[in-house]
Amino acid sequence: MRIETLVRIGIVAKMASEGWTLLGQDSETVRFTTGGSAIGDCDLHINIEVREARTWLNPIVGLYNAKTAELFTAFLGLPPSRTAVVGSTLADLLHQQGHHDAPVPRWSVRSEADIATILQALASDLAIYGVPYIRAFREVEDVAVELNRVGLNQLDSGRLAVLYAVDGRMERAVASLTHFGRAAQVQAGSVADQSKNFIRAFARHFGIEDQLPFVLQGG
Repeated sequence: MRIETLVRIGIVAKMASEGWTLLGQDSETVRFTTGGSAIGDCDLHINIEVREARTWLNPIVGLYNAKTAELFTAFLGLPPSRTAVVGSTLADLLHQQGHHDAPVPRWSVRSEADIATILQALASDLAIYGVPYIRAFREVEDVAVELNRVGLNQLDSGRLAVLYAVDGRMERAVASLTHFGRAAQVQAGSVADQSKNFIRAFARHFGIEDQLPFVLQGG
């Protein structure tokens, strides 16, 4: 049996023993979820890549809020997707704490004999760095602070606007939506259409059509 296959089997078994629920997997990623914070669940994507005679693992943690994900994709005119409102690679979280051996060699498997040790290290790193990072988002403002810290892009603004609105913080939601609309001013073609349709769908759903001219002009 190929090492990659053994690693996949090991990942599913190890994460289950650590309390993670399997969401699914494809040729590149294995996806899990577990309890997060008051805002949503902690999702985990473990990307798997084979190169240089190794199986490399690159975990990503994200905060998933079901209602926000549902509305965000609908407003964009996209199929439902389990999209996170904020997240980070586990490697970045370790780098911030002075550990610079991630993802390689920390989570890279050379042989079958490495699998148990590497997966134990991964599970430990998730428990120490990954899950606490997500559980620290206790309210929407915590998400906003982190998104601004790493650099707020248009889609982040859209997700944040929906999250604020779902939380009943409509003034803050409109401010984030206006930021989203500001980015749309420099777009063209189908991208601009999608952005404007997002704003209109948001306004209809949350009953703020009277603020559409202001938001569509980017403030």
